[in-house]
Amino acid sequence: MNTPKSDSIENTEGWRSIDWRKVEKYVFKLQKRIYAALVSVLVLFSLPSLPLQKRRLMLTKIR
Repeated sequence: MNTPKSDSIENTEGWRSIDWRKVEKYVFKLQKRIYAALVSVLVLFSLPSLPLQKRRLMLTKIR
């Protein structure tokens, strides 16, 4: 009986060769960008009573 490919030595070696610290750093930066975009959308659209210039000023302080 053949063993599945996911259990093979070659497949696990590929995972070991990944620089996980670099991946975590990249994912963290991506999460920060997503959060900043979400906050931008919330500030621009959830505070319609404020003039647009003041909302934009708030965004520059957040970033």
